[in-house]
Parts: sequence; C-alpha cells; structure tokens
Amino acid sequence: MEHLPPVGWADVATKRDVDADGALTRTELRVEMADLRTEARRDGRSGHRAAQGDGHGLCVARWPTCAKDCGEMAGLRQGLCGEIATLTTEMVAIRKELEVTEHRVVATLRADMANQTRVLLFGFFGALAGVAGLAVTLGSSA
Repeated sequence: MEHLPPVGWADVATKRDVDADGALTRTELRVEMADLRTEARRDGRSGHRAAQGDGHGLCVARWPTCAKDCGEMAGLRQGLCGEIATLTTEMVAIRKELEVTEHRVVATLRADMANQTRVLLFGFFGALAGVAGLAVTLGSSA
C-alpha cells in the first residue's frame, strides 16, 4: 500500500459521477450514429457507392477492421446464395417427384374405387334378386 499514491474521498467516483459519465457516453454515441446516418444518406443520394459496393465505405474509412468484416460478409453472402440455389433446384426436383407420385396414387385409388363399386353393385343386385324371389315365393304360398 505504501507504493500507491495518496487518495482521498474527493478522488473516489460516486454513483452520480458514473451515471453522468454513462449518459455523456450514450449522448456522444447517439450523435456519432446520427452523423454516420446523415453521411450514408448523402452518399446514397448522390449516387456514390463505396469501394466495397455494399455502402460500407464510411465504415471502412473509420474502422479498418470493417473492410475485413465486409469481405467476410460478402463471402458468406455468396456461399449462402449458392446454397439457396442448390436447395431451390433440389426442391423443384422433389416437387416433380411428388407430383408423379400423387398421380400414381390417384390413379390407383380410382381403379380400386371402380372395382369396389362394381363388387358392391353386383352384391346389391344379387340381394335384390334374392328378396324378389322370396317375395314371389311367399306371395304364391298365401
């Protein structure tokens, strides 16, 4: 403790000091963001495009690491577009396969329904003939 400089209570930050400093930092950040938006709008309206082609020239000028991030994002975007194109092609092929399968199932159901209808009609007419024969036999006996 002897190697530390002497500190009094006046040098200790209070909660009020920390809150005021945080409010000042937030205000500075808001002003900076408003400036960035204004510059980006002006660049967009005047037809200037950033060197990256994504409108991040302002960002790249202020933060050099943004150029690397923008390049990575462009690579990811290209990869994602390729994946989407592949998935779209696969989905079209699957849809065609499903349509063919649907037509086969519908054709099979129609054929089965036609066979069942035929069987039911023969059964109905057979039962009707049996009832008519019974009625004739009972009518003759009486």
